[in-house]
Amino acid sequence: ACASSVVFFRRRSNSAAISLLLFTLCVSLVIAIGNMRQMAAKWERTTLLNAEYALQTAATAIHRDIEEVDDLASWCAYNPSMRTYLLTDASNNNQALSMYPTVSAKYSTLRTMQYVQRFVLINAKGRQMVFGTAVTNTVAMTPEVLARIPGYDEEYSGWSCIMRDPMALPSQALDTIPVTRKLTLSGTGREAHICAFVSPALITAALKGFTMPEDSSLLWQMGGRYYGINGNILTEEPLSDIPSDQLDVDMLDDSTEVYSIAAGYDAQLMVRYPIGVHDLYLIEIIPNGPLQRQIPYLSDSLVISLLAILVLGLLLAFLLHRMITPPITALQNRITKISSGDFSFDPAIEWNNELGDIGRGINSMSASVTALMDHRLEDEKQKQDLEYRMLQNQINPHFIYNTLNSIKWMATIQHAPGIAEMVTALHRLLKNVSK
Repeated sequence: ACASSVVFFRRRSNSAAISLLLFTLCVSLVIAIGNMRQMAAKWERTTLLNAEYALQTAATAIHRDIEEVDDLASWCAYNPSMRTYLLTDASNNNQALSMYPTVSAKYSTLRTMQYVQRFVLINAKGRQMVFGTAVTNTVAMTPEVLARIPGYDEEYSGWSCIMRDPMALPSQALDTIPVTRKLTLSGTGREAHICAFVSPALITAALKGFTMPEDSSLLWQMGGRYYGINGNILTEEPLSDIPSDQLDVDMLDDSTEVYSIAAGYDAQLMVRYPIGVHDLYLIEIIPNGPLQRQIPYLSDSLVISLLAILVLGLLLAFLLHRMITPPITALQNRITKISSGDFSFDPAIEWNNELGDIGRGINSMSASVTALMDHRLEDEKQKQDLEYRMLQNQINPHFIYNTLNSIKWMATIQHAPGIAEMVTALHRLLKNVSK
């Protein structure tokens, strides 16, 4: 019977050990899967944040350069002297000769001057001022040539397309981004035009140091069109519209948009960041497949690491329980006594370790609270004594004044005006002295 009992309990022990082992393995597997998913999410988020930062840095530089070109056009449109020249109906050349150095000086101060292929001012009389790097390659500005300029005869906001330079020889025409502005003088029918033709290099120059993951691509969105960036060249891409379902990703900038294209190993993430003007965007397309393919290779090492961490965690929990729980309990008991009003010194909580520093701090706090309470009681006692003396000092003058008034009225009743006057004079003298 005893042997049967031993075998029975041994079997129960083995069963419990196997159950514990299976439970530990299941928990470890769950943790491993959860960590792999979490790692994939963090990996994806890190990739997106890196893309966002790179796009934001490049967009800031591009925004600055675009605004400088826009500011030049705005200066010509709203400067009083320039506006008068552009919309004047005068036929003499003196005004043009006087304005040319002013415009030339303004144009020469541009940091982006090297990217402005040509900057053309056409006043109401059809006279032109031309600046830029492609001035020598300019055809005669006939009505047919002017009609090819976007915004010359129709509304055009600028920064919405890339075209061949309409004012250059066909064999030497370069890709350019037209930026035009039409000025009108109401009631006169006069029109003037400000035309800037900007090289796409203004955009690509800010992207020379742009870094991105392997197999990623960079796009420029302008006027609803998408352009692939290859060196200093922008090539229109037949990209379909951006998906309507934007991913809910917590990015650093609220204006950053993240979309998912396709699914599975062919999935791609699109990060779109606005330039901030003219509805322009920088887009980075990141392939998501390589991230997913690398996860299975990490599973074995991750599971082994988790098992080792679990074993070490159990050992550390046991050691920490024995080292930390008793001192923490003692400190909690001491704090409970202090909260009930016991501020006495307790040397038992001053150990030779970090928790002992906390115990010494608690004892020091108790002593400080006791000293503060004693000091407060002494201050209250001194305050009461001071109030008592102040009341006495207030009572004494009133007693003297009332006595003098009584003497004055008694002398007046007994027809002794001399005494009344002397008492009145003494009353005034004492009041002045007291003041």
